Amino acid sequence: YASWEMSLGDFVGTNIPVIIAVFMIIYNIFNISVSNRLKDFGILRCIGAKPSQIRKLIFGEAFYITIVSVPVGLLLGILGSKVFAIASSK
Repeated sequence: YASWEMSLGDFVGTNIPVIIAVFMIIYNIFNISVSNRLKDFGILRCIGAKPSQIRKLIFGEAFYITIVSVPVGLLLGILGSKVFAIASSK
């Protein structure tokens, strides 16, 4: 019979690769975003922005994106798992 219970080893074994993949995807998205805006950052430097100000700009944008995307992702994940549970119980 199928059991929904997982041991800690099963949990870690199945989730670590997913977590690593998610971090790689997030890193790649931010890396592409910053790479595409290098010209903009160069212009900011030319008009007097300090490297620390540009760094704050990048981290500030990442922070605000995170503040919005984490709750949305959690809500969609919970909703999706409930829909899947209802669909699979029929």
